[in-house]
Amino acid sequence: MRVVFFCYKMAKRPDYEKLILRMVTFDGWPSEAQYTNVKKLAEAGFYYINYKDFTRCYYCDGGLCDWMDTDDPWEEHACVYPSCEFVLQQKGKEYIDLCRKRWFNHFSNLSITPRCYVEDNIYQKEVDMWLSSPQVQQYIKMGLSESSIRAALWNAIRKQGSGFEKIQYVMKIICKLFLDHEPSDTTTNEEQAQSEFLKNLVCKICLGEEAIIVTLPCAHLTSCANCIFTLHSCPLCRMVIKGTIRVYV
Repeated sequence: MRVVFFCYKMAKRPDYEKLILRMVTFDGWPSEAQYTNVKKLAEAGFYYINYKDFTRCYYCDGGLCDWMDTDDPWEEHACVYPSCEFVLQQKGKEYIDLCRKRWFNHFSNLSITPRCYVEDNIYQKEVDMWLSSPQVQQYIKMGLSESSIRAALWNAIRKQGSGFEKIQYVMKIICKLFLDHEPSDTTTNEEQAQSEFLKNLVCKICLGEEAIIVTLPCAHLTSCANCIFTLHSCPLCRMVIKGTIRVYV
């Protein structure tokens, strides 16, 4: 007789609760990926985050990548995230215990670290992904150090216990970091002037109110809360506005 496990926590991404919706996210699965049976990934609760072969569980938000063609998604999920209530409900605690026992017995005889020992690796790679994005690189060019951005993102991940679903959440952290940024002694006069100017930037539309709205995806600090509703494109680079972030100074 199998014990039925009832889920008490809410799913991190309830919008991906249905299998078909998780399957759709794999439309952009890279052709060079070693693992090709994306249906099994979706059945095990994973959805694709559109970067290399990175996947996340819709329920526990646990991430896994570097999939091999011999991997069993359910087993990987159970070993790395044994407390995921979706796995507990679908497979049961006995299955999880068996998978973890088999894993540890296997890796104890090898000089290889199992993935469940390096759970932070997925977040490390996610931070690297955000750091390489054009939006974040723009702030690095304006004086923010890569190390300070990396530290800020890591602190946020540890605090919230999960990664970032969208770049908007990343940019909100970096914008706040930029506005709090003090130029180092090695910063050039030109960079200091640029940083000081941007910190005190006024709305580019009315030229009177303080600019508190960052437009996305270009990440420019452009306008006040009232003028943003009149814009369809960024007044600085003319890129079409896909979203906005309000910065609280």
